[in-house]
Amino acid sequence: MIPDVDRLDRIQKLALDTGDATTIEEAAELFSRYVLQVDVRGDGLQGPTAEAAFATILNSAPRAFQGGVHVRLTQDQQLESGWVRGRSASQAIVAYGCEQVTKLSDDYPTLVLGTSPQTWPTRGLCMTVTHAGWAGGVIARPGVNLQRRPEFTPAGVLAGAAGVAEAFQAIRGNVRAGRRDQGLSLWRPDIQWINPSGFGPETSGLLAPNKLHLLGLGHLGQAYLWSLGWLPYQDPTEVELVLQDVDVLTDANLATSLLATSADIGLKKTRVVAAAIETLGFRTRLYERRFDEHERAGDDDPRIALVGVDNPQTRALLGHPGWSLIVDVGLGAGSGDYLDARLHSFPAERTPEEQWGGRRGTFDETVLEMPAYQELERRLGDRCGAILVAGRAIDAAFVGAFASSVAVAELLRYYADDERRHTILDLSLRDLSRPRIALAAQWEGADNLGYVAL
Repeated sequence: MIPDVDRLDRIQKLALDTGDATTIEEAAELFSRYVLQVDVRGDGLQGPTAEAAFATILNSAPRAFQGGVHVRLTQDQQLESGWVRGRSASQAIVAYGCEQVTKLSDDYPTLVLGTSPQTWPTRGLCMTVTHAGWAGGVIARPGVNLQRRPEFTPAGVLAGAAGVAEAFQAIRGNVRAGRRDQGLSLWRPDIQWINPSGFGPETSGLLAPNKLHLLGLGHLGQAYLWSLGWLPYQDPTEVELVLQDVDVLTDANLATSLLATSADIGLKKTRVVAAAIETLGFRTRLYERRFDEHERAGDDDPRIALVGVDNPQTRALLGHPGWSLIVDVGLGAGSGDYLDARLHSFPAERTPEEQWGGRRGTFDETVLEMPAYQELERRLGDRCGAILVAGRAIDAAFVGAFASSVAVAELLRYYADDERRHTILDLSLRDLSRPRIALAAQWEGADNLGYVAL
């Protein structure tokens, strides 16, 4: 029987593509042994950026560390920001499927939140999740972290996602992961993230869009909304989000859907996402129609689009609606690039049609030689079923969270920086120290595309 790809866990597929598992069942068993620990110190939840880092870990980590995410709290305090406002830390732990513990093991990687201790809490791999202004990441030396001010919540999402990514790479055998300082400045990705010049300007008085069109509400679309939900809008009811998608939520989506639960299976993604984001006060409009070359933005529609689709044919059409600013992110899909994210923003030197026209989605057919697909082909008696499974992307929720912090920061940069706008940001969680960057030519500052103050 051909496996149901709508039930295929997208992060477990990594084990099939690397040859670590010969069946889907073996992949599930392997991932059931992955455990992450989080040690929250007394000041580990001070401020909205710290809360964003904490919640991003709780939300994204269990989808990859399927053996459990164990969290030790120094104190259980009320949370005040974003997606966890009104909950206690212990309630958030339970809500995201993690487990509160009183002791930590030496056997599993540990993320430390708060002032870094002079000695690590375990003899195993430990890292401090830290942030300052627009910069965030992890530091692998005890007793060292950033100043954690000023507040900039996308940096908290970035730091939490980077911590989960480092721990995951370490448990997957990357000998450098967890033993290096790994992070990014969302203000200046081209400079060392722990350099104070990368912390960016003061964040009080920042401007943010008051209308956004979100195209695609899967892995990236939900991650965008996760980051947007942390922005400290003074009045979220002033913000309108147009949500466009035609798909329903499947079991396979749960590994990457930051705003969905198993209770949402079979529901339209637009409805699931709208229900979630409206709890924070945002207004929504739903477009449950397929995006095509005939789409046009009306006078009352957003002039800014956040795009999270995964095929070049759709991307090639992005110039048709007449949006004034487009931010699009593409993620890697195979075992060699699933940690990669590439941001494009338009207008740029090339149009969307020039960038993606004529391309077709493909996958690395060499994975069909891996034991899992050879065995699947043998069991099915033909190659078609193996190709169907092999053609699905590897996705990790922490990669989407990371990419969303970059995309949302780029939106805020549009209003905050009269000197730089990135048209390309090529980044990889394998090594964030080597970004590829292209700047908008002759950038003269932002046009007014609608905004409110944070």
